[in-house]
Amino acid sequence: MAREAEKQFRVSSDPIAGEPAKAPGAAEETILGADTAGTSPSGCCLVIIPAFAEADTISGVILAVRRTLADCAVVVVDDGSPDATAEPARAAGATVLRHPTNLGYGAALQTGYKYAVRKGYSLIAQMDADGQHDPASLPALLAPVQRGETDVALGSRLTRRDGTWRCMLPKVLACWSNFAPG
Repeated sequence: MAREAEKQFRVSSDPIAGEPAKAPGAAEETILGADTAGTSPSGCCLVIIPAFAEADTISGVILAVRRTLADCAVVVVDDGSPDATAEPARAAGATVLRHPTNLGYGAALQTGYKYAVRKGYSLIAQMDADGQHDPASLPALLAPVQRGETDVALGSRLTRRDGTWRCMLPKVLACWSNFAPG
């Protein structure tokens, strides 16, 4: 099954151009090099964290994920950050994949998912690098997938613990009224 998915995603070293990424002397794995092929090294769970200029927050996010899901691997896709995002990510125990230039959030996610397919992970979660997503929510989010009740589970910062949605309309109207003429 992993081979079929790999063909479907057309995994290559550079997800955009389909050719090896050019980052001579890079210490981190750059995009999806040949050394990323194989089976998942730490179980079947992977948390993907796309990151751009998150050197100040990334290690805290990774450490919180690792405390919450000790059996899951963490991969950070550094999307060409101008700061040292990769260094604290690696120091916190994450595998780092690096785009040589900023390709955008979608490309960073695509790189992370291609990596997951190549490594054979069967359970994947994604989180933002800025701390907006609470890693403590991951077990509840992943539980229905692990039980085989569903193939995909989506989380939202706009839901309450009881599953109801928080209404953002009052905040939007308050913001709009601050700029409305009159």
